Amino acid sequence: MQDKILIIALGNDLLGDDGLGIVASAILRERLHDIIEIEDVFGGGLELLDLIEGKDKVLILDSIQTGTNEIGTIMEIDPEKLSAFQAYSPHYIGLPDVLRLGKELNVKLPEIIKILCMEIPFSEEIKQGLSLKIKEKLPEFCKMAEQIIRQWGLDYYIRLERF
Repeated sequence: MQDKILIIALGNDLLGDDGLGIVASAILRERLHDIIEIEDVFGGGLELLDLIEGKDKVLILDSIQTGTNEIGTIMEIDPEKLSAFQAYSPHYIGLPDVLRLGKELNVKLPEIIKILCMEIPFSEEIKQGLSLKIKEKLPEFCKMAEQIIRQWGLDYYIRLERF
């Protein structure tokens, strides 16, 4: 039986670079040919708990604003260590709180959750589209997401063209 795998793209495409996850999910949908379930989440919070319940493996794509890394730095963060990052989030209740609540409520949480994120500049400006620096790093971000999916042993056809 094949694992139930989900990619969750977090972001708000009206807040510029915060929409990174949403932009990446559009690229991955094209590349993965609908073999993997991909959900765009614009608000986060408790909606995440509903989405991850009963899944075996979840990859979360998001931006992060720690102010300590160079803009465009791509990181894979362990959900257990996420609370150690002092980062601004426009997603209401954060992922560490969602996971903690899920455990308290005995929700069947995924055996593996990986978070792939990229450092973006702090901004509350309403604008669409990614900044040049984030756009330049987007292909690498998407390739890293694909590599994680491949590590999970999925067999699927990926187009040969490059990002």
